[in-house]
Amino acid sequence: MQPKFDRRLAELSGNYKGLSDEMQSQIKRVDQLDSKLWDFRHQVEEEMRSKLAELEQSQQQASSAIRLASATSDDSLKRYNNRMLRLERLVEERLSYSEDSMQSIANLDARLAEVEGLRAHDLAICSAPSLVDPPKLQDRSVALEAAGDGALLAVLEKRLADACQKIE
Repeated sequence: MQPKFDRRLAELSGNYKGLSDEMQSQIKRVDQLDSKLWDFRHQVEEEMRSKLAELEQSQQQASSAIRLASATSDDSLKRYNNRMLRLERLVEERLSYSEDSMQSIANLDARLAEVEGLRAHDLAICSAPSLVDPPKLQDRSVALEAAGDGALLAVLEKRLADACQKIE
């Protein structure tokens, strides 16, 4: 019984030794797998950090480009707005100047009509027969006409030329 027992013990001892070796082998494989898994995880984390850093950098660049474009468009908008305001002021100035010129021309027209009316009235009076010495009156009226018309005509032509220049 002893030899059977020893044999059985040796057999079990061999099985135990085999299982122990197999277990050690499995432990080494698990350790290697764990090491590879840790390396893989570390590599993935590094890649993710790198990609995240690149993504953040590209997002910051895009944000910076958008801010720059916005600032540029705001500046352009301000310039165009200032230009439009300046043009509106010029148009208003020209419009008021034009209205003033039209008023001046209307005043000159009224004054000219008044002068022409007075002149026609004076001519009617001068050409009417009177009891006073007609040749003397006629000579005087012709002399007044020549002197008065020339000066009056020169003044009116000057004012008309000034008004035309203002309109232009």
